[in-house]
Amino acid sequence: GRGGSPTVNVTFNSTVNPRGNITRVRYQYATATNSTCTSLGTVTTLTTLDFDDADAATLNLVLSGGFESQVSFDVTGLSNNTTYCYRVLADYPFDAAASPQFASTLNGSWVSFLASSTQPPTTSTEPATSVANTSATLNGTVAKGTNNANISFCLTTTAPTTSVLRGCISGLANPSPTSVTSGSVSPTLAATGLTSSTLYYFQVIATDSVNSGVVYANIESFTTTGPPIATTNAATNVLATTATINGDVSANGAEATVYFCFIADGVGDEDSNADGYLDRCITSGSFNSNKVSPSVNTTIAAASSANKSANLTGLSSETTYKFQVLAESSNGKAKGEILTFTTPIQTSAPTVTTNNASSVGGTTATLNGAITAGNASTTSGFCWGTASDLTGCTQISATPSSVTGNSSTNISANLTGLTRGTLYYFRASGSNSVGTNVGEIKSFTTTADPATVQTDVPSPVGS
Repeated sequence: GRGGSPTVNVTFNSTVNPRGNITRVRYQYATATNSTCTSLGTVTTLTTLDFDDADAATLNLVLSGGFESQVSFDVTGLSNNTTYCYRVLADYPFDAAASPQFASTLNGSWVSFLASSTQPPTTSTEPATSVANTSATLNGTVAKGTNNANISFCLTTTAPTTSVLRGCISGLANPSPTSVTSGSVSPTLAATGLTSSTLYYFQVIATDSVNSGVVYANIESFTTTGPPIATTNAATNVLATTATINGDVSANGAEATVYFCFIADGVGDEDSNADGYLDRCITSGSFNSNKVSPSVNTTIAAASSANKSANLTGLSSETTYKFQVLAESSNGKAKGEILTFTTPIQTSAPTVTTNNASSVGGTTATLNGAITAGNASTTSGFCWGTASDLTGCTQISATPSSVTGNSSTNISANLTGLTRGTLYYFRASGSNSVGTNVGEIKSFTTTADPATVQTDVPSPVGS
């Protein structure tokens, strides 16, 4: 392995994903005059890596596959209290027997560190608490090293690409406490003025008060809460005078109240100002007290989502209605899309009347009746027989066999093969999707056998 008495030992860390290429990993490092790595001394390249100090062998570190690998390597002999920068390099596709051995090199970002024999502070970023619409509390833990350390936080909306966050938001309040002078402390920072429904990243940072060495803790994230999220769903169970309107609502971090609003189309109380709200629902930015008829007022817990519905009654048939779901919490208001539904025509069970029979003969007759269909397709017929209560009667179709609309339609049926001189009973019937009705029972009597005459031979008359 490498000889000599090391002054400072450090561990280089990186993440490499070969993405299916045979890839060799290298490191480069150099002294630096600043922490931004813009001014470097002589760059040392570790082309082959020594993983066993007990011998002099160094090896190519070759990776493959399609997954991330954490690569760490111990470096010794660095100068004490000196700023260095280092980066990882990935050569691909790599073939040790080829010339050249690789076609391309991917360079990681330079990262600065202070090589120091003093014990640095240890840090840990803890999950954020009290996350709200525009504020959150950042938390961490910092333990003192050899020297005292100053404490700060970095908060940013820029997604991390390395272990050090970039684009830190300026103007944050100071953490409490601002330093660690003994033992361990748990600094917090109340971040305000944040943007709702936004993903933030943060980490705690400790800076050695003597040598200015910087220790960056792990990165945590949180998303600020925002207004509820509302989605209007299609109406269901739509009938002539009733319907069910539906919506999905996510509370999105604060307890939310759910409402529905609806109005008949074309009555002058719609979205006249194109703000996405039905006019009757909101005035000057506030939900009206009569948000809904019938009223629906139900809450959803802060961390929940739910499907909600409202049953409407007393609607007018053959009418188009507009409706939307609304939600409100301490974080703001939300509206679902304005949707429509149209009630169908009003239907009812048929009205049936039995009329007198006609064309009654000895063996034939015509049954008569009338049906009002109730705006639903109605099957018409008659039941007839010799029992006065029509027990065991014979059911037959009428002409016409199907009646529609909502006006009275005459129906009839011709009977044949009847028995002369017999009393018959009958009634009309009608059936549709709403119900079945029958008319009153009427009767008729077929005619008896006709009279017969015959002229006989005259009898003798005496003188």
